[in-house]
Amino acid sequence: MMASQRTQTFSDSESPTHSPNESFNLNAEEVTGSGYPYSLGRTMRQLTLDADAQPDPADLFTILVASDLHLGYCDRDELRKNDSLRTFEEILRTAKENKVDFVLLGGDLFHENKPSRSTAQQCATLLRSYCMGDGGINFELVSEPTVNFGHMEKQFQRINTEDPNLNINLPVYSIHGNHDDPSGSTYLSELDLLHTYGLINYFGKAVDLENIEIAPLLFAKGNTKLAVYGLGAIRDERLHRAYLENQVTMHRPEEATEEWFNIFVIHQNRPAHRGKHNYVPETFLEKWLDLVIWGHEHDPVPVPVLNKEMGFEVLQPGSSVATSMSDGEGKQKYCYLLKVAGRRYRVEPIALETVRPFYIEDINLTAIGYIKDDGNADVIRDDVEKFLNKKMEKLIRKAEEERRPQQPKEPLIRLRVDFGNVEPLNPILFGQRFFGRVANPKEIIQAVKSKPLGRNNRNGDTSNVSQFKSMTIVPEVVTSIEDLLKEHFKRLANDHLQLFSPDFMNESLKQFVHNVSVANN
Repeated sequence: MMASQRTQTFSDSESPTHSPNESFNLNAEEVTGSGYPYSLGRTMRQLTLDADAQPDPADLFTILVASDLHLGYCDRDELRKNDSLRTFEEILRTAKENKVDFVLLGGDLFHENKPSRSTAQQCATLLRSYCMGDGGINFELVSEPTVNFGHMEKQFQRINTEDPNLNINLPVYSIHGNHDDPSGSTYLSELDLLHTYGLINYFGKAVDLENIEIAPLLFAKGNTKLAVYGLGAIRDERLHRAYLENQVTMHRPEEATEEWFNIFVIHQNRPAHRGKHNYVPETFLEKWLDLVIWGHEHDPVPVPVLNKEMGFEVLQPGSSVATSMSDGEGKQKYCYLLKVAGRRYRVEPIALETVRPFYIEDINLTAIGYIKDDGNADVIRDDVEKFLNKKMEKLIRKAEEERRPQQPKEPLIRLRVDFGNVEPLNPILFGQRFFGRVANPKEIIQAVKSKPLGRNNRNGDTSNVSQFKSMTIVPEVVTSIEDLLKEHFKRLANDHLQLFSPDFMNESLKQFVHNVSVANN
């Protein structure tokens, strides 16, 4: 497919914004339990499914959205090495079955910056199998590819559907994440290679971090104009500072500016959970955006969430594979059908069927009556072990009963146990008896400390069951290097550094600790 016309003229991001009252249902109900203080509900511009109001197929973009696939995670674990690849294939298969126009990925396609040869080869195999072949492309790129792909070698500054040597029927567009970001003296990532091979279209790579310019991919299909902005992962504190110093510019097309549906794909910390500058507030983004696809956060929020102050909505896809034993990873995982016609859209979450089952249970031994004293010191630890064994058997049976046909047989199970005054069990020894029955036998038990919420009697008293079930694990305090250094120099008010500023020390120390390449600066 060759684009018949290019639109290369852009304006800056200060164009008039659309009226929120024309686009959003401002009476939407508040989200509860999501962790984000925004509104959730049906938007007034959402596409209707009524048969008599269907958009013209010639105007309808259908896009499959996914994020944080982490291909290659646990690739040295014989049992789990194919988990991410299995789900990646399901995502591509879902895209083909729904005849989407293209796949849009929100970063962290790979778990590592330099994936193993096996992972890279299997990824390329899946992309060739599902993305190449006969079949027409029913939309066109009308922006200038030399602007969108200026980070590539000149002969590859184009989308793969316009490469005369390739036959692509399912294009994939992706930004990079913090796991597969560019590095080294050549500032390359695995996505640069996949773009060169013609397997994906890699966009959103900022090459000048002192002046970040984001030019959209402009697509046209019938009467629908779609602008897709992308920004691959940048260290959060650096991007935070760049926004504060007005070093980030998002360009808008000058022609028919208000007719474009604007999507922004970003891969950063969303909540402020690792230092007050180590995230990107949504208020930093542009109000004229319509939909933000927010990668990096593995906890899925499978419906668009309205930011009332900014007027856009945010879709947080979540990950497609569990890379930690946390609550967010234990939720149902999704890919999404995004349908856009004119300035209206809708998001349809599709539950992934190949993700390994994952169960978490919080256990407060003190609350259920396991307390060590002089009378039971010799037997209490054995009693606790028997109790936890029963818990495991129950969860394994539950996993067998709930397992879907395409899911792996062995589940992930995490018991977060507050042992109280009982000596904690050895996680390795405890897990040995469950080898072959669970996927993480060495990581079943996690010792934690919980807030005191009363006691339950292990003889059957359930008067405090509701308190037990709502037990809150006290989070481990995480402080960034930046905050530690600032606090240190604040205490030394009369003894400042003479040669280096605290900010310079912050940057240098973080580069050393996190092994950040000089090319990222």
